[in-house]
Amino acid sequence: MADISKVPYSRIEIKKYKDIISPVLYNEILTLGEKLKRIKIAVVNSTASGGGVAEILKSLIPMFESIGINIAWYVTRTEPNFFSTTKKLHNLLQGQQGKFSDKELKQYIDTNKQIAEQLKQLNSDVLIINDPQPLSAGAEVCKKFKTVWHCHVDTSFVNEWARAMIVPFVNKYSRVIFSLSEYELEGINKDKLLFFPPAIDPLSLKNVIINRDFAENMLRRFKIDPRRPILVQISRFDHWKDPLGVIKSYLQVRKHFPDSQLILTGSLPEDDPEAIQVIQEIKDKTINDENIFILSDRDGLGSIEINALQTIADVVIQKSKREGFGLTVTEAMWKKNPVVGGKTGGIKVQIEDGISGFLVETIEQCTNAVITLLKDVNLKTRMGEKAKESVREKYLMPRLLRDYMLMLIGMT
Repeated sequence: MADISKVPYSRIEIKKYKDIISPVLYNEILTLGEKLKRIKIAVVNSTASGGGVAEILKSLIPMFESIGINIAWYVTRTEPNFFSTTKKLHNLLQGQQGKFSDKELKQYIDTNKQIAEQLKQLNSDVLIINDPQPLSAGAEVCKKFKTVWHCHVDTSFVNEWARAMIVPFVNKYSRVIFSLSEYELEGINKDKLLFFPPAIDPLSLKNVIINRDFAENMLRRFKIDPRRPILVQISRFDHWKDPLGVIKSYLQVRKHFPDSQLILTGSLPEDDPEAIQVIQEIKDKTINDENIFILSDRDGLGSIEINALQTIADVVIQKSKREGFGLTVTEAMWKKNPVVGGKTGGIKVQIEDGISGFLVETIEQCTNAVITLLKDVNLKTRMGEKAKESVREKYLMPRLLRDYMLMLIGMT
């Protein structure tokens, strides 16, 4: 039986961001907050840890609360095999061929109906549903709440069967959010659509600025040598992130920098059962290479360790083939580390090619960009400065808070 559970979270004080963001944005947030103090908001997603959505909600929800808005966070609880079905839907939305079997479609609909029964018990005015896992549950309760569906997926090459399957559910929502305008799906009522990119929390454990000595000490237990060049990709273990392509590129880089190391790391969230298969495939291919490190949260790699990796990395890579936005790119850029990123989705929006990082489409391009950054420290420094200022202007959490608040005012 599927249900929902309330997620606890740490308190955040909005005033701590006053010196990081512009005075105009800070004052706008306080003014908008006064207009929203009478509404009750419930936010729902499929997991409280792992992946970009949970990362966003851990900061966004307590930010809402810090300005006096009544908000609560819930995650769905389902049978484990439900996530295999929703991972398939996620892949279909990103362009994978195929469709649900009759059994998978029935499981998706039936599980979401059970979730919907739990949602009906909430005492809220606005219900915000994240991503496709609980999509049809939100559609079931649209008469009780004002509803928002926030899609964080790269749907620019959407599978036609998946598009046709979800659009009737999506059109029942009051508002629909995509990260980029190019993700808009044909058939969705344009009056419902909003586009705003996600953001990072500059004061979270993952993004607070730490010094290099601290970062090096943090990573010694993983036997990473900070005296040798370090290449890092941080992401879900997912074929869309092209980890095998990164390994091929690294092996080419090593011909020029033979003492370089590659670290592939990320989380293994419960809503992504495919990740276990992918990480095992990577480990099998690299088992005899002591210079390639495959690490996950199950190895004790938490937010501060990710921060340390992004801080000391000589080159950060995110060679995705599809990417809803790519917050790991944003995180590295905030730490003045330019990224070699796949020319796709939100990555190509964040990186100004040749200015704040490099956009690549092939293994050869990735290799050349990495070598360029390893050879030219001054170029890397200049790019890093540009990267950080771009994030400060566009991709910090208070801006996302403001975007949400403007949407909510327009709904109430």
